[in-house]
Amino acid sequence: MKCVFSIPYQTNWGEEIWVSGDHSLLGGGKYEAAFPLTYTGSSVWEGEMVFPEASTKLTYFYLLKRADGTIVKEWGNGRILSWDQHNGEKILCHDYWFSP
Repeated sequence: MKCVFSIPYQTNWGEEIWVSGDHSLLGGGKYEAAFPLTYTGSSVWEGEMVFPEASTKLTYFYLLKRADGTIVKEWGNGRILSWDQHNGEKILCHDYWFSP
């Protein structure tokens, strides 16, 4: 199953947005192994990932990696993505940053 992660976020020079989660392709909970997104312009960050057919559900969240190496996790417990709710070949996860 293909999944496109997309989030608008205004970063500063040298900062990046990454996706982390409980699936091994998203780092398995290790921030340093998260999936980096690509800046597409107009403050939007995107990335596409193909998950194996055996995957059925995952929890994910976004990280801000600052130029100095510090990592800021968005607020909350993350989002849940379930393949059972989708019957297409691609899922678009268009999200917004959770702030406290």
